[in-house]
Amino acid sequence: MRRLVASNGTTLAHINGVLAHRMTVEPRAIAHVGAAGQALTSWLYTPVGRPDAPLIIIPYPGGSISPPAPDDANPVTNVHLMTAQGYAVLLPDLSDVGRPPDPAAGIADAVLHAVDAAAASGGFDPTRLILWGHSFGGFSVMAAATQSDRFSAVIAANGAYDLASSWGTFPLAKSVVPELGLSIRSNAGIMETGQFGLGGPPWAFPQAFIANSPLFAADRIRAPVLLIAGDRDYIPPGQAEEMFSALYRQGKDAVLVTYRGEGHVLASPGNIRDYHQTIWTWLDQVIGPRPVQAARPEPSSPSAPAS
Repeated sequence: MRRLVASNGTTLAHINGVLAHRMTVEPRAIAHVGAAGQALTSWLYTPVGRPDAPLIIIPYPGGSISPPAPDDANPVTNVHLMTAQGYAVLLPDLSDVGRPPDPAAGIADAVLHAVDAAAASGGFDPTRLILWGHSFGGFSVMAAATQSDRFSAVIAANGAYDLASSWGTFPLAKSVVPELGLSIRSNAGIMETGQFGLGGPPWAFPQAFIANSPLFAADRIRAPVLLIAGDRDYIPPGQAEEMFSALYRQGKDAVLVTYRGEGHVLASPGNIRDYHQTIWTWLDQVIGPRPVQAARPEPSSPSAPAS
């Protein structure tokens, strides 16, 4: 619940009052050591009364992380929505992996090291691990899924999975009106010197593009995969289509959902609701149903005076 307050402190409105008694889970700091011996801190959320909760892991390599605020409005990887659905959540500190020129290297090991450190404190089922990532996180969860069979399900949204085709593909929004100018600098720059940092174009560094593309290791994926894309994303939906095709070709458990008119992050309230409902329903199918986190008891009404 949120309050709309005037400059003089007067409350103008209560928004989402129905959520006033929903519990917000506080994170626990999980201290552990990285592959190079550096001190790392991951963050674990565990729903009340659910020591057997499946664990959702939200990896985003390349930098330290901090817990989101209780009113975090992230529409794609919202920790508080996840715990409200009865899942434990881990935000792993992956500041020691995901760096150029090998952004996929060692992601699964780093994630699982954080999971094992968190498991020592309890509060979740370490045999039911769910990877959920968006953008570079979407790429990262698919890369991790090719590196370990410990994961039970993978949700990848708006990620790049074939780095060579992502390098040179035009976004739909640009190609619809080409007279306004088509630029390959953005996607090429991300791959060559930006977040992926492979060092140059595909013909100069073919092995780097192949080794870091989850598509080329799709035969190693064992977990069910839910792929999500937006058809107006600057990372073209063809990336998700390529990965889906690779999994479908092998007869593996894969689902592809494309949101029309959406860009890199969902904007339509209806699509945001559908996105989460689709994920919860899919997880119930591949992980098993789970009880929803309990709400705080409603405040009791004042007793009527004795007559």
